Amino acid sequence: GNPARSLAMMALACWISSCSSFLLSTNFPPLSSCSSCFSCSSCSSSPLTSRPLCSLPTRHPRAIAAMRMAGEQGEEVRAPESVAGMMQEVAVAIRAGREEGLKRMLVDVPLPITGGTELDDWPGGIGQKYQTMRAMLEETMKELGFEREERETKEFVGIVDDAIGLWRSREGVAICCFPTPEVIGELEKICESCSCLVVVNPQFFLDQFSAETAKKFLGSFEVVYLLQSLNMKGTGLLPVKGMLRRSYPQDFIVARRVDKGKNVLLERCRGRPTYNQMQEMFYRDSETRDSKLSLFQRLAKFKDEATNF
Repeated sequence: GNPARSLAMMALACWISSCSSFLLSTNFPPLSSCSSCFSCSSCSSSPLTSRPLCSLPTRHPRAIAAMRMAGEQGEEVRAPESVAGMMQEVAVAIRAGREEGLKRMLVDVPLPITGGTELDDWPGGIGQKYQTMRAMLEETMKELGFEREERETKEFVGIVDDAIGLWRSREGVAICCFPTPEVIGELEKICESCSCLVVVNPQFFLDQFSAETAKKFLGSFEVVYLLQSLNMKGTGLLPVKGMLRRSYPQDFIVARRVDKGKNVLLERCRGRPTYNQMQEMFYRDSETRDSKLSLFQRLAKFKDEATNF
């Protein structure tokens, strides 16, 4: 064969072996750390938050209860088959929240890819995102009983160029997409004038230096629907994919993608798990599931991961 290629393959094999030895000797943080916040200091970016929110105030009891394991590990977890199906699930979750008296609800959904490399890596600007989200929310609003003129309205919170869309129904349901900390005052007034406010993909991007007002406001919302893709690492830095999802009143679900695109359950959690907690779940699963992978099978997974860039 090609001598240069063979040498490169041998070097990569040595690198994988050394990485595996390093990770096997590493102690991961316990699952009990920081279970009541949206994300932690090692959190990867997401549409909701990309930095730590460990100082958020107490929220709905169902969202802040301690993490627990439930169900059978390995159980198949189905993702929505289409965008329309996902937005119908959003409507079901909002309806369930209303039935339990929730007045502030949060939805976090991925936008359809139009050139990005990952589910959460959307290349469009905020104006394009608004147009895409508007079409998606049409399905949700239909399911929630919004009249045609209510769905077709073009109302904005704050500056029009910020594309913070707002829709209201006669039943008192208000839906706001892409809200930012700059419009908290206006959103508080909307909350007072409606039976419930649903914020969709808020653009807060909070960190430890953010204003307490913004943290308290976002912390007052219950996450009723969440669907997020995950890019994690297994043994030997093996790339593994999965998803984090929740549909109220069900628990948060962490699942791993295996062969043929099937997602299998790793854990169910009462509260939203942090990035570090999910990394430990994936690593432990990889110790068993990937233990018999040959060198060439591992290289194939690295190659598949490289095609995403």
